[in-house]
Amino acid sequence: MAKASHGELPHELAGVISAVNTGIPLAGALTDLAADLQLAPFSRTVDHIIGALERVTPLAEVLRAQAQDSRDEAKRELLEVAGKRTWRCWCRSFSAFSRSRLPSGFSEGPCCSRWGRERRDL
Repeated sequence: MAKASHGELPHELAGVISAVNTGIPLAGALTDLAADLQLAPFSRTVDHIIGALERVTPLAEVLRAQAQDSRDEAKRELLEVAGKRTWRCWCRSFSAFSRSRLPSGFSEGPCCSRWGRERRDL
C-alpha cells in the first residue's frame, strides 16, 4: 500500500516498513505511528491489527470488521450533526413564530435570540 498509493498516510506507512526492516517489531512501529498521528480511527485500526497478529486471527476478516465499524461511526456522526441542525432550525422557526406571544420575563434561548438579531440586521 505504501508504494501503490500517494499522499501522507502511505508516506507514513513507508516509514513503518523501514522501521520494521531495521528490526523494530511491527506492533511497536504501528503503535508509534498511531501515537504520532493521533487519529482515533487510525489508532483503532492499529489496535485491531495488532490484536489480530497476536491472536493469529485472519487479518482480512479483522480489516473487514474494522471497515464496517468505521462506516458505522461515520454514519452515526452524520446523523448526530443532522440532528443538531434540525433542532437549530426548529428552534429558529419556533422563535420567529412565537416572538410576539412570549410572556414578559420569558427568555429565549441563546440560539433563538441570536437568530432574531441576525434576522433584524438583514
